[in-house]
Amino acid sequence: MFLNSQVLHTRGTRSLSLGALFSPLSPLTGIYTYASERAGQGSSLFAQVYHPEGSGAAYCLFLAPARAINAAAVAQLLDDMIADLGNHGVHHLVAEVDEQHQVVSLLRKNGFSIYTRQQVWRVTQDPAPRAQASWRPMEARDHLTADLLHKAVVPGQVLQMELQPRNQRESFAYYRQGEMLAFAEVEPGSRGLWVQPFVHPDAVPFEQPLAELLSHLGPAPRKPIYVVLRAYQDWLQSALQDLGGRPGPRQVVMVRRTSLPLPVEDPLLRLALSGRPDPSTPIRARQTFYEN
Repeated sequence: MFLNSQVLHTRGTRSLSLGALFSPLSPLTGIYTYASERAGQGSSLFAQVYHPEGSGAAYCLFLAPARAINAAAVAQLLDDMIADLGNHGVHHLVAEVDEQHQVVSLLRKNGFSIYTRQQVWRVTQDPAPRAQASWRPMEARDHLTADLLHKAVVPGQVLQMELQPRNQRESFAYYRQGEMLAFAEVEPGSRGLWVQPFVHPDAVPFEQPLAELLSHLGPAPRKPIYVVLRAYQDWLQSALQDLGGRPGPRQVVMVRRTSLPLPVEDPLLRLALSGRPDPSTPIRARQTFYEN
């Protein structure tokens, strides 16, 4: 049961299974493999997780074998995973599932909730753009602008869960009249390219710039381009359809927190709300210094 579309499409199922062989190198690779102690229908349940270095998010890659996926085995395995990942600085665990799959309800019962939806589009033919658009490889000077655009496009509740754009990724920026209106993150793989665009609504119409980007990346039947559209970018669907893209099944992106936020009482806020002095409120006076 595969739970990460990017790795599945761009690297294939074999790379996921081979990752378990390198479990002793997990601190270096960021790939962790877990096994349940309780057998499910005669076999143990395994899970693999990818935790990018320095990220607060970890990503479920798969559960296996499918025949061992049952409520008891999943509950125990997830609890063990959450406890261990929390020690590695992980704040939330992310899984992507086809929204009609029965495992969605199973994950819900084990603390996962849906925070967005997505659809992966497959492009295999060069769209042959009519004219050049203003795309260029992203440089260090573009990172701050891209970060501001990312925060403007992605809803706040999703920003808390999503991995921030990483500077080491291959990225392309799109400018129109000197203003960045879009950027795209590109992850290469042995079986295809993964592209996630972040496009400001002011970039409409966007068919031509999108065609130019895809043409530059060079889709092919044996090495297609996979474009992921999150729910907040689904207005790009018609453009992808016009360029020959084929949609995959709709998916839910689910998350389970490894820790719960604890409220911290602010003494100054408490004073303002109560309207009376609080002995625990610190008192600071402005100091004036005079020169002789």
